[in-house]
Amino acid sequence: MVKPEEMKALLKQRPFRPLRVHVNDGTSYDIIYPEINLVASDTFAIGVPLAVRAEPWPMAQRHMLLGWEVIDRVEVLPAVPSST
Repeated sequence: MVKPEEMKALLKQRPFRPLRVHVNDGTSYDIIYPEINLVASDTFAIGVPLAVRAEPWPMAQRHMLLGWEVIDRVEVLPAVPSST
């Protein structure tokens, strides 16, 4: 089980590396924008980004609310190449 403090540290890492949250029912959620997620003591709100990125910052179209007890593990994914 992932703890809130661990998730908070992963979301604050710079440069940020995308994450995949694995849930005990077999689903997974990718986190590519750390800014649209919320860590609370009893839940984790995963922001599902808009299909088109809103400038100058990303926005969530909705949130998936998960209790910490259903999160099996968090996988750090390869960094997304920046477009310049």
